[in-house]
Amino acid sequence: NNGDKARDALRTFAECFCLPNSFHANGDQTKSGKSKFTYRPFTLEGNLAFADALQRMLIQSRKGVIKIFPAIPSDWKDVSFEKLRTEGGVLVSATMTDGNTTEIKAMSENGGTFSFLISGKMKEINLPANKWTEIQINDF
Repeated sequence: NNGDKARDALRTFAECFCLPNSFHANGDQTKSGKSKFTYRPFTLEGNLAFADALQRMLIQSRKGVIKIFPAIPSDWKDVSFEKLRTEGGVLVSATMTDGNTTEIKAMSENGGTFSFLISGKMKEINLPANKWTEIQINDF
């Protein structure tokens, strides 16, 4: 839930541990002291972890609570995503403009009640099955 730290960690990964072709090379390729390892065999799981970390900056879900933009860096003022899947089979699209959440749409495959957490405020939303629902930001 610390967007600035998350951004910095991802930047370190991309700059120090990836080759120019974007392959994750395991060791610190810049020899900047981020790691004692400097070897070059590449692996894919580091890049997949990068993508997972980025998604978790945008949306998180656990035990029925869906957190929208839980770890956005302070300098990311305009952010959006479309159709990211959460626990319980919920697809969510959201937009942040000038640092404020301005739009959220959600669709549950099976329907049900889900708790949405936005800017520290939580509200339960009933989502019908297979129908996109616009969530009113002003209700939070």
